[in-house]
Amino acid sequence: MTISRWLSQYRQGGLENLLTISTSPGRQSLIPETVKDKLKGELEDPEGFDSYTEIHGLAP
Repeated sequence: MTISRWLSQYRQGGLENLLTISTSPGRQSLIPETVKDKLKGELEDPEGFDSYTEIHGLAP
């Protein structure tokens, strides 16, 4: 994503718009819903993640 597109999306919908994960029509996400739910929960925690390895550990 270019800076210009990022700024445009931010102006249109703020941070919530930038955090929305979009997919192409007809294409399934490579990330299972269970993993997305775990990520979302961790990202809501003020302490977040300590490392990439911790994030990677969420995958089944």
